[in-house]
Amino acid sequence: MRDGSKSRVKARVIDISTHGCRIECTSQVADDSWIWLSIAGLENQYCRVAWHCQEFIGLQFERPLSQAVFDRLLADQQRLPDTAIAELRSIA
Repeated sequence: MRDGSKSRVKARVIDISTHGCRIECTSQVADDSWIWLSIAGLENQYCRVAWHCQEFIGLQFERPLSQAVFDRLLADQQRLPDTAIAELRSIA
């Protein structure tokens, strides 16, 4: 993730849809600001910060992903280990 002139910071995508995603990140961002998000398998996404709560940030993509791109992105992902799934469910 990169916020304007700041350097890149690590972020973890928690969930994703065609219109946006929720990430976990320790960097502070203001609601309604715009950031660049790099997701493996996609071109960089320009996103509006829709909300934030502690280390979680809700992002809305400037241009929604097409369903075909979204389906390909999901198909490229390996199944998460059960422990990771349980962790994600506990923070959802």
